[in-house]
Amino acid sequence: MSWRAMTLAGERGRKLAIGATLAIAVMAGCVGAATAQTVPRVATPSPVNQKLVDRFDDLLDHKQYAALGDALEREHDAGRGRLARSWQDRRLRDGGSAYLGFVYSRELMRSAARSAPRDRTRLREQASLVAIYTMAVLTIDGPRCADASAPSARSEQLFDLAAEAFSWAAAMPEGRRDRMIDEALALEQATAPLRRDDDFICLGGAEHIARALQDPASQVESRGGDAGVTVTPGRSMAARFADPATTRPMQALARRTIRADLCRMLDQMKT
Repeated sequence: MSWRAMTLAGERGRKLAIGATLAIAVMAGCVGAATAQTVPRVATPSPVNQKLVDRFDDLLDHKQYAALGDALEREHDAGRGRLARSWQDRRLRDGGSAYLGFVYSRELMRSAARSAPRDRTRLREQASLVAIYTMAVLTIDGPRCADASAPSARSEQLFDLAAEAFSWAAAMPEGRRDRMIDEALALEQATAPLRRDDDFICLGGAEHIARALQDPASQVESRGGDAGVTVTPGRSMAARFADPATTRPMQALARRTIRADLCRMLDQMKT
């Protein structure tokens, strides 16, 4: 895959804080039309776990992404990953933040590594589907952001974080890979009416970093040498969104070309 990137400042990795790299994926076409697929829904978690589910919901609804990532990881590390995955699946299919796709894809891959052989392929394919779906959402909803560099930064983060899932999809036989892309795009179409302006997609770009550096509530820490700085923005920092009248045609164009873009991306990963 061809990337144009400019390193600024930020923190990459587990907590997915402000992006350190602003990247634009240069992707162009393979042929084929998306076909509708039925994507099964995972059952709602048992009522006995409702307190924990409510905690997850509260963190997500209040956009406390780092704390949510930590809480989900604790469940995974404690051997209770099934509940966390079920919750992530439900909220993702209900049109929740793209952040869910980042952590859900990663957790599915981690679960595959520690699962019985009979379950590994299923979990890895599910992780790949979630990663592809999330890349589609970043591309289609990205035009909603006032700062165009923000969704590009998130795409770079996702490509890095879900590298194993994307590689797994790229290595599939072409027919199976194309069906997976169609399933991911069917899910994107199903969640499109449910998705709202997403702060997670629209933060982490150049404009946000510049504002964060000027915000007295932000924390700026040197990473030493030429590694730049880590910027933890103040909680008052909110994403800015573009005029819907302007963004809707851009989103429609992105949706028309997304399948070819995804095919091209995965094809280039094989070379």
